Amino acid sequence: MELRHLRYFVAVAEELHFRRAAERLYIAQPGLSQQISQLERELGVKLLHRTSRSVELTSAGKRFLEEARQVVFHADRAAAIARQAARGEIGELQVGYIEQATHYILSALLPCFRSRHPTISLPLRLFALTPKIVQSLLRRALDVGFGLAPVITPDVESVVLDREQLMIALPEQHRLAGLDEVPLSELADDTWNLWRRELNPHLHEVVSGFFREAGFVPDVQLQSLERDEIYLWVAAGLGVAMVPESTALATDPRGVVLRRLVNPTPYWEHLLIWRANDTNPVLQSFLTMARELAADGAYRPRPDAGRVTPGSR
Repeated sequence: MELRHLRYFVAVAEELHFRRAAERLYIAQPGLSQQISQLERELGVKLLHRTSRSVELTSAGKRFLEEARQVVFHADRAAAIARQAARGEIGELQVGYIEQATHYILSALLPCFRSRHPTISLPLRLFALTPKIVQSLLRRALDVGFGLAPVITPDVESVVLDREQLMIALPEQHRLAGLDEVPLSELADDTWNLWRRELNPHLHEVVSGFFREAGFVPDVQLQSLERDEIYLWVAAGLGVAMVPESTALATDPRGVVLRRLVNPTPYWEHLLIWRANDTNPVLQSFLTMARELAADGAYRPRPDAGRVTPGSR
């Protein structure tokens, strides 16, 4: 017994007319009659009473119709689900992110993706460091991740979604808080609260080079992975910090003002990371939308960073 036999029987049982059922199925009437007879022989039961004028279901045919409809329904549903999965329209994507890198990107990307693909589940996992995301990708514990550049391994691919310049976070009462732009050299005598090196070793070296070019080695009193901790120390008047603007806009730290540096500053590159050669259609749908929003500038709907004063909002 094949699935087509069940489809043919359901059509005849619902139409109770072989010609109409054949037209509905787009097959010839004699062929349909032969297929129903073959089904009955295989089952060893009579499903239909047929005369030259009418077609009626037998008691066995009525019960068989109930089950046949269910089989056809589930077969059609399974086929539809398979097609949707192949198009990346349903499924699940395990997403990892680090707090410092992606809160404003996630807030732009995830609602748009869920709106377009409401049947795709996106479980989120928070990580402390980008290398941990890479490790989880390689272990297949994640499908995609958001972190900070650079990521250098042939086993993963990445794309830059946004570049965000670092700014100076000052206490509200700081002597330079009234300036729109702050010369880095003017902060040589301040104490500093910085991100720990392991958050982004490459960026740590770049920032250290900026300090050297400004003619001083910073007096570092706090190194942290927690943005709230850094802003707490700055707000308390316990030094200054070099931070990305988006972290302040996400936390609205009271007692802190952000100012641009006079000269060009280092920037964080926000990455989307995935396993190389991963053909998961759900992942491909996610990557497509992420790139579309990046091209549209959707990740940067922020005010002029040079005048951001979170504590006054």
